[in-house]
Amino acid sequence: MAEKPQETRFLELEKDNFKKETLFRLKKGWILEFRSGATLFGTKYKILTNHPLEHGIGFRRSEFHLVPWQKASGSADESAFFAPVLLRQAGAFEYYYEDEDSKSQLGHGYFVVDPVLQIAKGVDGLPETLPLDSIVLQTVVTKLLGPLPEWDARLRVARETNYNMLHFTPVQELGDSNSGYALSDQLKVSHKIANSMGDLEKEIQRIYQEYNVLSIVDIVLNHTATSSPWLKDQPQATYNMENSPHLRPAFLLDFVLKQFSEEISEGQLADRGIPRIISEASQLDKIKEILWHEKFPAVKLHEFYLADTHLIVEQFRAKCRDYKDYRKESEGIKDLDFEEPKTWERFGATVDLESARVFFHAPVSADGNNPETDPRIEECTIALKHWIEKKNGERYTTVQSHLSAALNGISGSVWYERMQQDGPHYGAVSREHPLVAPYFHTFEQFSTLEAAEAAMKDSHRGRLIMAHNGWVMSFDPLKNFAASDCNVYLRRELIPWCDNVKLRYGDSPHDCPFLWSRMRDYVTQMCSIFHGLRLDNAHSTPIAVAEYMLDAGRTINPDIYVIAELFTGSEGRDNIFVNRLGITSLIREAGNGQDSHDLGRQIHRYGGDPVGALVQLPRARLRACMAHALLYDQTHDNPSMIKKHSLSDVLPTAAAVSMAFCAAGSTRGYDELVPFAVDIVNEKRLYQKFVDKSAGPGELDIKAGILAARQELNRIHNYLANKGYSQIFVDQMDPDTMAITRHNPTDHSSYICVLRNAFSQPGPDVFKNAPPLRPMEVEGTLEGIVMESLLFITGESSYVENPDFITGLSGHYDLYFERGVSFAKSRFVSVDDWTQKAFHKRKINFKYFPPGSVIILKTTIGFQPAMSLSKINGSLQNNLASTKISELSKNFTVADLNRILFRTNAEEQDDGLGGGVYHIDRIPPLPYCGLQSFQTLLEKIRIHNDLGHPLCENLRAGNWMMDYISGRLRYFENTVALADWLDSVFANVKEMPRYLIPQYFDIVITKVFDTVTHESLDRFGPVVSQGSAFTRLLALGTYQFCGIVLSSKLPLLSPNLTPPVPPVVKRLGSELQFSTAVSLSAGHEHFSVGWARNWGRDTFIALRGLLLLTRQFQDARFIILSYAGCLRHGLIPNLLSEGTGARYNARDAVWFWLYSIQQYVALAPDGQNILKDTVSRMYKTDDAEAATPGKFDEPLHATIQEALLKHCQGLNFRERNAGWNLDREMNWEGFNNSIGVDLATGFVYGGNPNNCGTWMDKMGSSEQAGIKGKPATPRDGSAIEIVALCKSAVDWLSEMYRKGAYPTDRVAWKTSAGQEKVLKFDDWSKLIQQSFEPRFYVGPDDGKSEYIRRDLVNKTPIYKDTYGSFTFWADYQFRPNICIAMVVAPEMFNVKNAWSVLEVIQARLVGPLGMRTLDAESD
Repeated sequence: MAEKPQETRFLELEKDNFKKETLFRLKKGWILEFRSGATLFGTKYKILTNHPLEHGIGFRRSEFHLVPWQKASGSADESAFFAPVLLRQAGAFEYYYEDEDSKSQLGHGYFVVDPVLQIAKGVDGLPETLPLDSIVLQTVVTKLLGPLPEWDARLRVARETNYNMLHFTPVQELGDSNSGYALSDQLKVSHKIANSMGDLEKEIQRIYQEYNVLSIVDIVLNHTATSSPWLKDQPQATYNMENSPHLRPAFLLDFVLKQFSEEISEGQLADRGIPRIISEASQLDKIKEILWHEKFPAVKLHEFYLADTHLIVEQFRAKCRDYKDYRKESEGIKDLDFEEPKTWERFGATVDLESARVFFHAPVSADGNNPETDPRIEECTIALKHWIEKKNGERYTTVQSHLSAALNGISGSVWYERMQQDGPHYGAVSREHPLVAPYFHTFEQFSTLEAAEAAMKDSHRGRLIMAHNGWVMSFDPLKNFAASDCNVYLRRELIPWCDNVKLRYGDSPHDCPFLWSRMRDYVTQMCSIFHGLRLDNAHSTPIAVAEYMLDAGRTINPDIYVIAELFTGSEGRDNIFVNRLGITSLIREAGNGQDSHDLGRQIHRYGGDPVGALVQLPRARLRACMAHALLYDQTHDNPSMIKKHSLSDVLPTAAAVSMAFCAAGSTRGYDELVPFAVDIVNEKRLYQKFVDKSAGPGELDIKAGILAARQELNRIHNYLANKGYSQIFVDQMDPDTMAITRHNPTDHSSYICVLRNAFSQPGPDVFKNAPPLRPMEVEGTLEGIVMESLLFITGESSYVENPDFITGLSGHYDLYFERGVSFAKSRFVSVDDWTQKAFHKRKINFKYFPPGSVIILKTTIGFQPAMSLSKINGSLQNNLASTKISELSKNFTVADLNRILFRTNAEEQDDGLGGGVYHIDRIPPLPYCGLQSFQTLLEKIRIHNDLGHPLCENLRAGNWMMDYISGRLRYFENTVALADWLDSVFANVKEMPRYLIPQYFDIVITKVFDTVTHESLDRFGPVVSQGSAFTRLLALGTYQFCGIVLSSKLPLLSPNLTPPVPPVVKRLGSELQFSTAVSLSAGHEHFSVGWARNWGRDTFIALRGLLLLTRQFQDARFIILSYAGCLRHGLIPNLLSEGTGARYNARDAVWFWLYSIQQYVALAPDGQNILKDTVSRMYKTDDAEAATPGKFDEPLHATIQEALLKHCQGLNFRERNAGWNLDREMNWEGFNNSIGVDLATGFVYGGNPNNCGTWMDKMGSSEQAGIKGKPATPRDGSAIEIVALCKSAVDWLSEMYRKGAYPTDRVAWKTSAGQEKVLKFDDWSKLIQQSFEPRFYVGPDDGKSEYIRRDLVNKTPIYKDTYGSFTFWADYQFRPNICIAMVVAPEMFNVKNAWSVLEVIQARLVGPLGMRTLDAESD
């Protein structure tokens, strides 16, 4: 068996990308690879993570490690760097990246590594990995299991029904309330369960070894029972009146409500319309009236928020009389506010008197005229008094709004608990059921409000008045609702748990060492016994506390399984908790579905790829994802499914959850049809024991409830996850019926579960006359019925609760359940003979399928598709397919690869074969006809598994796309063999079921594309073949822009050219012959065919990157020589138009042409031989007509020399055919060209204000704006890049002369007056060198330069863009042409000046992947 490839996920980092709400899930053993995104190119930065980088190094959350950069072996490309991290540990990890110089953070994020769980015995008897998606978990309330010796009998039902994980509520000693989550001692096992934690550990190990079942337990971190024995000794661990005095007003309000409740319970208010039993809205209105008008005013809670006006005013007056200078930190203060009370006494708000002095402009020196009664002080004092009174008024209003909210909260609570139809209906107000639940726990009773307030203020007694914990609806889970900046307790927004007090950790272990230490011991103890933890009330547990505790737990069990239920209100908020805590699975509740469609949405949402999804490559982009789900049919704190939906819905909902591709959960009692939710606080009865055959009370067997069906559903859930059924499809067949398909993407077998929900209980007649259901069609072979089941309701429920045991319904239902039933004996479906013999489509008829029905079928792909699949796999075996395609690719030319991979619509149509890009409905036209278009779409589809994409729809609908891809390659001899290979593989793809065709089309196209591009890029040399993905993509531009276009051929080369010469080929099926010399498109797709394709300037700017650095030297040679043949006026054509229609309006094209020749000589083997290559001159003189190839031949060096000569002599000509037909935007003067060399500086100059002679050649076209015929970028004069190209050229020619490769070292000519002139290359170079810096560099104003107009300078330092422009201000525009000049002639620049200008370029012009053409601040 071939070794499984290393799974790698790469993450492209971008600048200012902070991802606290983005979840990335990975697996141990994978590699996480960080790469630079576009916005970080050119930035020096480092990456750090707290994931250990070496084996044996422990995890410390605050300890970050530098991730070393690596690069592809032998790569010379800086962008090929990446930073890999081998994921060795499970848990929650962070990464961040920072600028190496400034140390500022550029980005930050998290990643979560899943734990690896193991069952004790796999198929070979050895421990075996339990995939997270195969978990089937049952929750049990621990206190209902009885003592340890009885656990085996009570838990055996879980083993018998194939659960592989048990979730225990807390096992610790419980508080006086007996609530399962009110722990009195976190470090002791409940005495009702075991004698010691050691005994418990042995039992958990027995369950693991004998049952093959893992166990997890709740941990409760944010509260403790009010009866916890350590509370009085460690009150600092709670929110009490001493350490949280901001809660004092809320406590007094709570006491007032307690007294009011006692008055009602004692009947004291009956004569005022408030009886002990509150049952009418008018009574509730009376309660609100008395509270608002009598009880609330009496306690005067607003006084805790106000300031003592008189006291502060007198203190302020005394402070002002000191006449001290203002404190520096108080100077410039613009606002003033109360300081929050420190002691929270009545009228305890204060004002910072020093700030008040500044705010009210108190004098700092005495008034000599009135030293005793300074009127300035009195003026300030009066202003302060008015200000305090205003602030007190505002505070009073705020407190009243809080009390109004509290009144509404009280009213809502009373309504729900005593009057709402689905409420608990507590009955009479009593001590056990007070009017409202208390918010605070006290260890002593107070008889009066004054006594309560006195105790509250007392240090010792106040610390024993503690806040209860509870639940706050819609509260920010990242905030502490007991903190001083929250008013939850005062506004009565808490739903309190009155048997617990809220724990106060502070921000770190230093704040409350006892509590942090105790809870750490608690968590690590549980991690040493159990395989996982459920973090109870996770959203209200301080996240820093949970981090600390889970980090400690993972030191004991690194692969601890962590689950939690979050109520944050958003997926992003959920992800914050998952990211920071490393939560493995989030609890989701199927019972929350509003109808069958909503349930199906959950099944689809929480896991699995869609059926037929494209294959995910082992090396792929890291995708953000959802948290892994643990989907419950019913949790232990949910209402009973029987009550919420119906008895008939228990089985189909369980089946739906079992078919989900995620962890599945249920609660004890669900399978036994217990018709109520087990009360976690008050329930004292025990679970029943499982026996082989039920014998009496307290016992049950496999026939109880839906246990028999659950046994099979759990087996199927486990099997599907373990065997790779990772794809899912949910089909809503009717409003109550869904079909859930789990599909194996390897062998293409499927399990299809059809179920009919009953969100309300159907009448008894429905089981006799079931509603019809449309037939279902499936593709493949029907292997059989795995199971079918139905809970028949035979009568009305007459449930009687057992006083000792928790029992389910019995006596009025029958469970029909069959495993492996034949189609002939099925109660639910029928399959006719035609269907069984059908080739692809199988039709299943539902003859009887009432609500509550479940059937699971298995299908396989079928014989013929299986044979095709075998052939496809054989054709695509890595080595075989790659070798075959590689062999074909070796013979492909640049033109062939242009056709295979790219080719625009216009280029394809230009072939005259009726072709064009492939049309796909509902998306824009494809950019190319070749494989790149399809591969780009497939990559996007793969990221999100978007099988609804129009490309996938097109493939499922027919075979046209496959025929198109191979068919267009059959017209050309070199690509026929590839077309044959594609057809042979596509023939088998076409035999697959239609829903699988996108998947296998993707596999074929990806294989061909990857192999062809790999082979074609390898020929470019190590810089490309071993470069980064970015470099390789850039290099594909060679095949993207270089091709053969019949309407835009290069001029023919001389027939006397020394071989190699471009061969002439014949198109298959026709007599058409054409040269294989490629030309370069100036841009897709407007500039890809006809007269618009070939432009001299664009060609030679791009030639080095597209053909020379990629080592396609012969293609480059043919292009250089073709353009050389069209030299006229000493210029290379701008618009080529096959030479006969050329335009000579680019004064830079000839210099880029010369630079390309220079680079060819430097890079190509024996490159200097090109200087002797034969050029066929189309125009022997400037005014000659076009000559036939070979008529006027000369060596390339002669053509070069003529270009230099013409420039030195000076060029003055008007374009041929000047006028509207040649250029619609240019004015009359623009067609005139004047170019020459300034012999004083050596600079090439030219152009006028009406034409564009350089690559920045946008001509204005708007008459309305007044710019028609005016260059958008006036660059006449001496352009900086042309000056540099010229210097580079003459330096190179001088060198070639010294090497004997060029016949002369000078240009010699006669002036119009007959004067002989000579300019040696070396002298020309020196002229430029001496003249450049004084005329182009603009530094700080030193007053020395005669060539700088300071009135036009808006930035320094810069190099001018031009020198001597008619539009004089244009010289000073700050443009990127400086960089071209620095690359081609670096020696021309003063190094210090160049570096200073580069810093400005970096700041003003450099973008993520390119450069701006103009600084925004340039005029």
